[in-house]
Amino acid sequence: MCPQARKLLINGKCFSFSGQPVQYEQNFRGPVKNRGCTDIICCILFLLVILGYIVVGIIAWMYGDPRHVLYPTNSTGWFCGSGPNK
Repeated sequence: MCPQARKLLINGKCFSFSGQPVQYEQNFRGPVKNRGCTDIICCILFLLVILGYIVVGIIAWMYGDPRHVLYPTNSTGWFCGSGPNK
């Protein structure tokens, strides 16, 4: 397996797209010491945003009227085909 995504593996050897063989250490496994999770704050923020969308959706479902989004209204605010201006 080639160490970078922009390389090509042919017959077990890595080549760059220019056709030159790529030099790399086959036994290299990357830095494994001192690793830790660095995106906890972003994950928490993402979950809070998703929770906010759910809360907004619940409030919209409880107090909103989806007909205002689905059906057109006339100049007086009545749905087309209903009300006194029928």
